[in-house]
Amino acid sequence: MSLDISVIIPTYNQKPEYLTEAIQSALQQTYSRKKYEILVVDDGSTRIPPDFVLSKFKNDDVNLVKKAHGGIAHTLNAGVKNARGKYFKWLSSDDALCEEGLEILSSKAREDLVVYGDWVRMDQNSNILNVEKEPTFPSTMEMKKYIWHDFFANGSATLIPKSAFAKVGMFDDTLPYYEDLDWWMRAIFLHNYTFVHVDGIVAKYRVHLGQLTTRNGKRPLIRWLIQRRLYSATTDSQIFDSIPKPSITSLARRTFFHDTARLFRNLYGYKPLPPGLKKLKNRLVSQ
Repeated sequence: MSLDISVIIPTYNQKPEYLTEAIQSALQQTYSRKKYEILVVDDGSTRIPPDFVLSKFKNDDVNLVKKAHGGIAHTLNAGVKNARGKYFKWLSSDDALCEEGLEILSSKAREDLVVYGDWVRMDQNSNILNVEKEPTFPSTMEMKKYIWHDFFANGSATLIPKSAFAKVGMFDDTLPYYEDLDWWMRAIFLHNYTFVHVDGIVAKYRVHLGQLTTRNGKRPLIRWLIQRRLYSATTDSQIFDSIPKPSITSLARRTFFHDTARLFRNLYGYKPLPPGLKKLKNRLVSQ
């Protein structure tokens, strides 16, 4: 029987309670269980192997793929290679799916589209902090301009055709993180993929001190390097109409805003920027 979706859960020394919640959320879908598989891909965990957690789901057809440690992108790529479904559903091992997540995303699924939904942010105890309503873009150019300065489509809230990896390529395992942003931008700028927003909260994204992007402060530099690489990947200048070339000035501004935000969050806890300030930040960075 062919499968519609492969839910891929990459994990590395993850807390058992987080991984358990992720797997349970994947099992408790309103979408027919016969139409999707669940693969936990272990990135060479040593301190907290996932075997004990998986033993609790031995009757639920949850499969475990083990590999040598190689980082998140390498682990996602192993998931893509082992997936049997038509669509790839990434679910981070510290996140969770909402019960109707797969059903909502699959309602707009197409081979030439990447579908993304809304999501909620939760704390380390699974308490809901806020709802993130993702943008809907009236044109491809508006989507390009937005992702050049910001991010959309949380990895755990997306549905990607498996065939897209043959065209766009795999996740870049040379990057320490931002492998999702890099893939999104290659798909949009170099391969004309459209990202389509579907109304509905599909995932829960956990904020905690152990996550990689919380610990690391090099996000502006990684984004800048991704932008520069995109510019050099094609000679078609029309792809970047109205898109500013990455400059040292934009890197400096983005680093300033990023470091200021990190300081604020360390002092006052996580509070998302008001929409007005977020818009002003992007305008200043783009100049």
